[in-house]
Amino acid sequence: MSAPRAFLRPERRFLLAAGADVEAWWQGQATNEMRVALGEPVAFCLVEATGQLRAVVDGIRLSADLLSKFPFLADKGLVQNSDPEHGYLFVTENPEVLLRRANDYVILEDVSLSILNGPVATILSDDQPPNLIGVPVPGGFDILLPEEHSVSLEAEEELLTLRLAEGVPQIGLDTSEKTLPPELGEWFDKRYIHYAKGCYMGQEVLQRIHSRGHVNRVWTVLRVSEPVAFASPVWSHSGDRVGAVTQCRHHSEFGWLVGAILKRDAAQSPLLIAEREAAHLL
Repeated sequence: MSAPRAFLRPERRFLLAAGADVEAWWQGQATNEMRVALGEPVAFCLVEATGQLRAVVDGIRLSADLLSKFPFLADKGLVQNSDPEHGYLFVTENPEVLLRRANDYVILEDVSLSILNGPVATILSDDQPPNLIGVPVPGGFDILLPEEHSVSLEAEEELLTLRLAEGVPQIGLDTSEKTLPPELGEWFDKRYIHYAKGCYMGQEVLQRIHSRGHVNRVWTVLRVSEPVAFASPVWSHSGDRVGAVTQCRHHSEFGWLVGAILKRDAAQSPLLIAEREAAHLL
Protein backbone atom coordinates (compact mmCIF):
# COMPACT_ATOMS: atom_id res chain seq x y z
CA MET A 1 0.00 0.00 0.00
CA SER A 2 1.38 3.41 -0.96
CA ALA A 3 1.94 6.03 1.70
CA PRO A 4 -0.72 8.74 2.06
CA ARG A 5 0.05 11.92 0.14
CA ALA A 6 1.30 14.83 2.23
CA PHE A 7 1.51 18.50 1.30
CA LEU A 8 3.41 21.35 2.92
CA ARG A 9 1.09 24.19 4.04
CA PRO A 10 3.33 27.24 4.54
CA GLU A 11 0.51 29.64 5.48
CA ARG A 12 -1.12 27.46 8.12
CA ARG A 13 -0.31 27.51 11.84
CA PHE A 14 -1.26 25.53 14.92
CA LEU A 15 -2.46 27.40 18.00
CA LEU A 16 -3.10 26.35 21.59
CA ALA A 17 -6.17 27.77 23.34
CA ALA A 18 -6.26 27.39 27.11
CA GLY A 19 -7.68 28.66 30.37
CA ALA A 20 -10.50 27.95 32.81
CA ASP A 21 -12.92 30.03 30.70
CA VAL A 22 -11.75 28.81 27.28
CA GLU A 23 -14.90 26.86 26.40
CA ALA A 24 -17.36 29.61 27.32
CA TRP A 25 -15.31 32.35 25.68
CA TRP A 26 -14.83 30.56 22.36
CA GLN A 27 -18.49 29.51 22.42
CA GLY A 28 -19.28 33.23 22.21
CA GLN A 29 -16.94 33.80 19.25
CA ALA A 30 -17.16 30.70 17.03
CA THR A 31 -19.88 30.06 14.45
CA ASN A 32 -20.10 26.41 15.47
CA GLU A 33 -20.52 24.43 18.66
CA MET A 34 -17.46 24.43 20.94
CA ARG A 35 -18.98 22.39 23.77
CA VAL A 36 -17.82 19.01 22.50
CA ALA A 37 -16.50 15.95 24.30
CA LEU A 38 -12.81 15.65 25.09
CA GLY A 39 -10.84 14.55 22.04
CA GLU A 40 -13.65 15.50 19.62
CA PRO A 41 -13.07 17.80 16.62
CA VAL A 42 -14.36 21.34 16.21
CA ALA A 43 -14.71 23.38 13.02
CA PHE A 44 -15.80 27.01 12.91
CA CYS A 45 -15.41 30.46 11.41
CA LEU A 46 -14.73 33.83 12.95
CA VAL A 47 -16.85 36.54 11.38
CA GLU A 48 -17.39 40.25 11.86
CA ALA A 49 -20.50 41.53 13.62
CA THR A 50 -21.83 42.18 10.09
CA GLY A 51 -21.22 38.55 9.08
CA GLN A 52 -18.15 38.84 6.83
CA LEU A 53 -15.73 35.90 7.01
CA ARG A 54 -12.38 36.55 8.68
CA ALA A 55 -10.98 33.10 9.55
CA VAL A 56 -11.75 29.41 9.05
CA VAL A 57 -10.56 27.12 11.84
CA ASP A 58 -10.38 23.37 12.33
CA GLY A 59 -9.46 21.97 15.70
CA ILE A 60 -9.80 19.37 18.41
CA ARG A 61 -10.59 19.52 22.09
CA LEU A 62 -7.72 18.31 24.20
CA SER A 63 -7.95 14.98 25.94
CA ALA A 64 -5.91 13.10 28.51
CA ASP A 65 -4.75 10.76 25.73
CA LEU A 66 -3.48 13.65 23.63
CA LEU A 67 -1.66 15.19 26.59
CA SER A 68 -0.05 11.85 27.47
CA LYS A 69 1.26 11.50 23.90
CA PHE A 70 2.52 15.07 23.73
CA PRO A 71 3.40 16.16 27.27
CA PHE A 72 5.07 19.36 26.01
CA LEU A 73 1.54 20.79 25.59
CA ALA A 74 1.12 20.72 29.35
CA ASP A 75 4.76 21.72 29.87
CA LYS A 76 4.02 24.95 28.01
CA GLY A 77 1.45 25.78 30.68
CA LEU A 78 -1.37 25.03 28.29
CA VAL A 79 -3.61 23.62 30.98
CA GLN A 80 -3.30 23.87 34.73
CA ASN A 81 -2.47 20.51 36.29
CA SER A 82 -2.68 18.98 32.77
CA ASP A 83 -6.48 19.23 32.90
CA PRO A 84 -7.60 18.52 29.32
CA GLU A 85 -11.01 20.09 29.89
CA HIS A 86 -9.47 23.53 29.51
CA GLY A 87 -7.86 23.44 26.09
CA TYR A 88 -8.23 23.25 22.32
CA LEU A 89 -5.79 22.75 19.50
CA PHE A 90 -6.58 24.90 16.43
CA VAL A 91 -5.16 25.08 12.91
CA THR A 92 -5.84 27.95 10.49
CA GLU A 93 -4.44 30.09 7.69
CA ASN A 94 -5.38 33.19 9.66
CA PRO A 95 -3.67 32.92 13.06
CA GLU A 96 -3.38 36.69 13.30
CA VAL A 97 -7.19 36.97 13.21
CA LEU A 98 -7.56 34.64 16.19
CA LEU A 99 -4.81 36.37 18.13
CA ARG A 100 -6.32 39.78 17.44
CA ARG A 101 -9.79 38.60 18.48
CA ALA A 102 -8.42 37.27 21.76
CA ASN A 103 -6.41 40.44 22.37
CA ASP A 104 -9.42 42.67 21.71
CA TYR A 105 -12.16 40.75 23.50
CA VAL A 106 -10.64 38.80 26.38
CA ILE A 107 -11.18 41.14 29.34
CA LEU A 108 -11.27 39.37 32.70
CA GLU A 109 -11.71 35.81 31.42
CA ASP A 110 -9.05 33.17 32.01
CA VAL A 111 -8.26 32.58 28.32
CA SER A 112 -4.92 32.35 26.53
CA LEU A 113 -3.93 31.69 22.92
CA SER A 114 -0.46 30.99 21.55
CA ILE A 115 1.10 29.80 18.30
CA LEU A 116 2.92 26.49 18.15
CA ASN A 117 6.12 26.84 16.16
CA GLY A 118 6.79 24.40 13.36
CA PRO A 119 5.72 23.68 9.78
CA VAL A 120 2.27 22.30 9.01
CA ALA A 121 1.43 19.58 6.48
CA THR A 122 -1.90 18.23 5.24
CA ILE A 123 -2.03 14.44 4.93
CA LEU A 124 -4.79 12.89 2.81
CA SER A 125 -5.71 9.85 4.87
CA ASP A 126 -8.58 8.39 6.87
CA ASP A 127 -6.20 7.68 9.74
CA GLN A 128 -4.10 10.16 11.67
CA PRO A 129 -0.37 9.41 11.50
CA PRO A 130 0.84 8.01 14.83
CA ASN A 131 3.11 10.08 17.06
CA LEU A 132 2.29 13.34 15.27
CA ILE A 133 0.03 16.12 16.52
CA GLY A 134 -2.93 16.29 14.15
CA VAL A 135 -6.31 17.90 13.61
CA PRO A 136 -9.05 16.54 11.29
CA VAL A 137 -9.51 18.66 8.15
CA PRO A 138 -11.45 18.01 4.92
CA GLY A 139 -10.04 14.85 3.36
CA GLY A 140 -7.48 14.08 6.03
CA PHE A 141 -5.45 15.67 8.81
CA ASP A 142 -3.28 18.70 9.35
CA ILE A 143 -0.18 17.71 11.29
CA LEU A 144 2.49 19.68 13.10
CA LEU A 145 5.84 18.52 11.76
CA PRO A 146 8.78 18.12 14.15
CA GLU A 147 12.15 19.60 13.20
CA GLU A 148 13.31 16.16 12.08
CA HIS A 149 10.76 14.10 10.20
CA SER A 150 10.58 11.52 7.40
CA VAL A 151 7.36 12.74 5.80
CA SER A 152 7.70 13.11 2.02
CA LEU A 153 6.06 16.43 1.16
CA GLU A 154 4.52 17.61 -2.10
CA ALA A 155 3.95 21.23 -3.06
CA GLU A 156 0.77 22.90 -1.84
CA GLU A 157 -0.36 23.71 -5.39
CA GLU A 158 -1.25 20.07 -6.10
CA LEU A 159 -3.39 19.90 -2.97
CA LEU A 160 -5.23 23.07 -3.99
CA THR A 161 -6.01 21.45 -7.36
CA LEU A 162 -7.42 18.37 -5.65
CA ARG A 163 -9.45 20.54 -3.28
CA LEU A 164 -10.86 22.57 -6.16
CA ALA A 165 -12.02 19.37 -7.88
CA GLU A 166 -13.76 18.36 -4.65
CA GLY A 167 -15.54 21.71 -4.37
CA VAL A 168 -13.54 22.88 -1.35
CA PRO A 169 -12.91 26.66 -1.44
CA GLN A 170 -9.50 28.06 -0.59
CA ILE A 171 -9.55 30.89 1.91
CA GLY A 172 -7.77 33.91 0.48
CA LEU A 173 -8.22 32.76 -3.12
CA ASP A 174 -11.94 32.14 -3.31
CA THR A 175 -12.85 34.67 -0.62
CA SER A 176 -12.59 38.42 -0.13
CA GLU A 177 -13.23 40.92 2.65
CA LYS A 178 -16.91 40.87 1.65
CA THR A 179 -17.43 37.07 1.68
CA LEU A 180 -20.22 35.68 3.85
CA PRO A 181 -19.74 32.03 4.93
CA PRO A 182 -23.00 30.75 3.32
CA GLU A 183 -21.73 31.99 -0.05
CA LEU A 184 -19.13 29.20 -0.02
CA GLY A 185 -21.70 26.48 -0.53
CA GLU A 186 -23.81 23.96 1.34
CA TRP A 187 -20.88 21.71 2.25
CA PHE A 188 -18.97 24.61 3.82
CA ASP A 189 -22.08 25.84 5.61
CA LYS A 190 -22.78 22.44 7.18
CA ARG A 191 -19.21 21.95 8.36
CA TYR A 192 -18.49 25.37 9.82
CA ILE A 193 -21.81 27.00 10.79
CA HIS A 194 -24.30 25.95 13.49
CA TYR A 195 -27.58 27.85 13.27
CA ALA A 196 -29.11 26.44 16.46
CA LYS A 197 -26.36 27.38 18.92
CA GLY A 198 -26.44 30.44 21.12
CA CYS A 199 -25.21 33.93 20.46
CA TYR A 200 -21.82 34.69 18.93
CA MET A 201 -20.37 37.63 17.04
CA GLY A 202 -22.14 37.86 13.67
CA GLN A 203 -24.82 35.32 14.62
CA GLU A 204 -27.77 37.65 14.00
CA VAL A 205 -26.70 38.36 10.41
CA LEU A 206 -26.00 34.72 9.54
CA GLN A 207 -29.25 33.59 11.13
CA ARG A 208 -31.18 36.17 9.10
CA ILE A 209 -29.57 34.85 5.88
CA HIS A 210 -30.40 31.29 6.88
CA SER A 211 -34.00 32.19 7.65
CA ARG A 212 -34.32 33.93 4.28
CA GLY A 213 -33.11 30.72 2.65
CA HIS A 214 -30.35 31.94 0.37
CA VAL A 215 -27.52 34.36 -0.32
CA ASN A 216 -27.24 36.54 -3.41
CA ARG A 217 -23.92 35.03 -4.53
CA VAL A 218 -22.49 31.51 -4.47
CA TRP A 219 -19.02 30.07 -5.06
CA THR A 220 -18.95 27.16 -7.49
CA VAL A 221 -16.58 25.09 -9.64
CA LEU A 222 -16.75 25.14 -13.45
CA ARG A 223 -15.02 23.15 -16.20
CA VAL A 224 -13.44 24.98 -19.13
CA SER A 225 -11.35 23.85 -22.11
CA GLU A 226 -8.59 26.47 -21.74
CA PRO A 227 -6.97 28.31 -18.84
CA VAL A 228 -8.45 31.66 -17.89
CA ALA A 229 -7.02 34.49 -15.82
CA PHE A 230 -7.86 35.33 -12.24
CA ALA A 231 -10.73 37.83 -11.97
CA SER A 232 -11.88 37.12 -15.54
CA PRO A 233 -15.55 38.10 -15.82
CA VAL A 234 -18.21 35.41 -16.13
CA TRP A 235 -21.10 36.22 -18.46
CA SER A 236 -24.50 34.75 -19.11
CA HIS A 237 -25.41 33.89 -22.69
CA SER A 238 -27.67 36.92 -22.70
CA GLY A 239 -24.66 39.17 -22.12
CA ASP A 240 -25.06 39.96 -18.42
CA ARG A 241 -22.02 39.86 -16.20
CA VAL A 242 -22.85 37.34 -13.46
CA GLY A 243 -19.56 36.78 -11.63
CA ALA A 244 -15.78 36.50 -11.67
CA VAL A 245 -13.09 33.82 -11.62
CA THR A 246 -11.34 33.23 -8.28
CA GLN A 247 -8.83 30.57 -9.40
CA CYS A 248 -8.00 28.29 -12.35
CA ARG A 249 -6.11 24.98 -12.15
CA HIS A 250 -5.47 21.94 -14.33
CA HIS A 251 -6.65 18.59 -12.98
CA SER A 252 -5.31 15.33 -14.40
CA GLU A 253 -8.81 13.83 -14.77
CA PHE A 254 -11.14 16.80 -15.25
CA GLY A 255 -8.90 19.15 -17.22
CA TRP A 256 -9.11 22.89 -16.57
CA LEU A 257 -11.18 23.81 -13.53
CA VAL A 258 -12.29 27.25 -12.46
CA GLY A 259 -13.52 28.51 -9.12
CA ALA A 260 -15.94 31.39 -9.55
CA ILE A 261 -18.23 33.52 -7.43
CA LEU A 262 -21.55 33.88 -9.25
CA LYS A 263 -24.92 35.47 -8.82
CA ARG A 264 -27.14 32.82 -7.27
CA ASP A 265 -29.61 32.64 -10.13
CA ALA A 266 -26.80 32.24 -12.67
CA ALA A 267 -25.10 29.25 -11.10
CA GLN A 268 -27.27 26.73 -12.98
CA SER A 269 -27.29 28.57 -16.34
CA PRO A 270 -25.03 28.27 -19.41
CA LEU A 271 -22.05 30.59 -18.89
CA LEU A 272 -19.19 32.21 -20.74
CA ILE A 273 -15.86 33.34 -19.29
CA ALA A 274 -14.02 36.30 -20.75
CA GLU A 275 -16.75 36.47 -23.41
CA ARG A 276 -15.43 33.43 -25.27
CA GLU A 277 -14.79 30.36 -23.11
CA ALA A 278 -17.84 28.16 -22.44
CA ALA A 279 -18.04 27.02 -18.81
CA HIS A 280 -19.90 24.03 -17.39
CA LEU A 281 -20.62 22.95 -13.83
CA LEU A 282 -18.27 20.23 -12.60
